Amino acid sequence: MSKIGKYIRNNFFALFVSALWLFPVTFFGYWTAPVGTELFANLRYPVIALALLALMFRGFNAINWRLLLFLLVAFVASFLSGDNIYSLVKMGGLAVIVAAFSPLIRSDAARIMRDGLWRNLCWSTVLITLLSIVWKIGGLPGPVLYTKEGFPGITTHAMLFGPLAGIATLFLFSKSLSQKKYWLLTVVIICFFATFASSSRAAIGGTIIGTVVILLMALKQGKLVTWLRILSPVVFVFILYMMVNPARETTYNLLEIQDLQKKGLVNTREGRWDLRIEEFKESPIIGLGIGMSSVYREALTEGFGSGYTTTVEPGSAYLVVLSMTGAAGALSLLLVIGVELDGLRKKWGKIPVERKYQIAGIGSLLFVHGIAEGWIYSAGVVLCLFFWLWLGIVRDSSDSVLLQENRLRKWKVTL
Repeated sequence: MSKIGKYIRNNFFALFVSALWLFPVTFFGYWTAPVGTELFANLRYPVIALALLALMFRGFNAINWRLLLFLLVAFVASFLSGDNIYSLVKMGGLAVIVAAFSPLIRSDAARIMRDGLWRNLCWSTVLITLLSIVWKIGGLPGPVLYTKEGFPGITTHAMLFGPLAGIATLFLFSKSLSQKKYWLLTVVIICFFATFASSSRAAIGGTIIGTVVILLMALKQGKLVTWLRILSPVVFVFILYMMVNPARETTYNLLEIQDLQKKGLVNTREGRWDLRIEEFKESPIIGLGIGMSSVYREALTEGFGSGYTTTVEPGSAYLVVLSMTGAAGALSLLLVIGVELDGLRKKWGKIPVERKYQIAGIGSLLFVHGIAEGWIYSAGVVLCLFFWLWLGIVRDSSDSVLLQENRLRKWKVTL
């Protein structure tokens, strides 16, 4: 069997789950619509639920009561919402994602599953980014799925493509630094340019901050001097390239700089932020419920217009937590994240360098990007999957150290 065949066999589940979330939002999903997109979308939750059952039957080390508390708060918020059936369905999708990929279940099987999915999801972002660049440079035909500012690549939206390209950038940068694969630096630069071309300011800012965090970590470990020797000639050649007018014009158009200039520093999320704040004031303790918004609640009482859609564009992951689950949800989620990061801090020195770079770099991107995009409770959005999986990887990294030290206790609810 070929290496590719062995890889597919050994990583079939992770590749399949990656496809379930990514295939519908690309050209390929559009070309097979509606059968392809609906099939992949409808398979998501049954497949994850079956994986979750498999994890439960294979045994576990511990159940995280803090995440159980968070899910309980989200359930109560959804049950008390104006449309509890609709909200509980949304809550069910989120619960399946959290249960399978967050650190709710801690076991060897769960760690293996999450590690495989994390690795394959990250490689999938690289594949999407590079295919998008090939499509752009080659002028290959494709459906027009997005007509606003920014380069969407082969995806349906530039605001989706931007963070995916950013994750690809940071994933490859972590790998190139830790494994000394210097040739990857060229691909890292290409992926960063793709992030820039998306015109997603949140993705660009998050990617830059993630890169700086990784560089600072490398500096602390004494590896930055070597990289500066490598980066210097690359930057010098790029500057010479940009000094040539035709090349500069080509790069200007490739990076969609004119679209980024149109946006400038104008806050296009202010209206959505104001709505989320008003919703929090309306129900400050428990929130409106998963998937609920003031617009949807108003439509419940006044009737749904012909052009109405239940899709909520929150505008901020932080504000959507307050809006949909109130202060109780925010505090319980903050408790989860805080405890997991504190546990990671205690074992930081014993975690592999590449994993540390990925956790810090991609985590920085997600937390910055969440300021302007509210994907945290949207179970069908790949960035929601990335966030909860990132949190699971944080815990798994700490548990891997405990496992090596033979200190991982079994069959208990964690305190």
